[in-house]
Amino acid sequence: MSVEFPSLSRFRQAKYTGKNRCLPCTIVNIIISIFLTSIVVIFGYIVIKPVISFVCGGCVLILSLLSIYLRGYLVPGTPELTKRYFPPWLLTIFNKEQKITETETKTNPEPILVAAGALDECNNGTDLCITADFSDDWQTEIDKMKKSGGESQLLDFFNVEDGNVEYSERDEMFVARVDGTIIGLWDSKVAFFADLGAVQVLSDRISNWSGFETNEQRQLLSGLRLFAETCPSCSGTLDFRTKSIESCCSTYQIAVVLCNECGAQLFKSNINKI
Repeated sequence: MSVEFPSLSRFRQAKYTGKNRCLPCTIVNIIISIFLTSIVVIFGYIVIKPVISFVCGGCVLILSLLSIYLRGYLVPGTPELTKRYFPPWLLTIFNKEQKITETETKTNPEPILVAAGALDECNNGTDLCITADFSDDWQTEIDKMKKSGGESQLLDFFNVEDGNVEYSERDEMFVARVDGTIIGLWDSKVAFFADLGAVQVLSDRISNWSGFETNEQRQLLSGLRLFAETCPSCSGTLDFRTKSIESCCSTYQIAVVLCNECGAQLFKSNINKI
């Protein structure tokens, strides 16, 4: 249970507190506040009196922590300093190097999808497009998943014999839990049903589908979504675009595939750190 102080809420800076609080910034500023408190205590202990030095140090610490609580930082400009000088590996430790997608594509899925008859050369002869028969079969399976909820298929995909399946959406991600434990994350609910539907089709077309690791299967499924031509939710047209996202500690670009009609997000991936 969180404790709220209504009289202090008007001083709170929502941009850097609450769910937007930057953990690296907070830790850096707490260290700074402890350092300042130590200086005050030591100086007061030497120059004035020990009791007064501890009282003054306590006041400095309390005011510093209150500032961090209300504003997100003690030293002005900390978010920009953190963004500029913190190395990517350190931001990753604090989960600030954004983990955009539910899986990172480390292998090229295109040759496998072409061999499965899911992709073929487009009419221009230079790109790959999803084949008509695969697209029809895929949409049929997606509709089945949406009607049934896909619980049994989800358990089969993750090789779980039984369990209570729950779905939720958190931080723009679609979350699947079994008996309260998270077993999978997707870019959206639409992406989730698209993947479950694709599993049913690809498992019939790829003879060694079960020989792939779960992560490898998810890489193929994620890659397949990138080639979708219509929205699995409303059959609207899809648009591929990039945009810059700015957090408290970093600026990064993402690539997204969105439906122009219903706004469903079928694909999202981190392009690069700017």
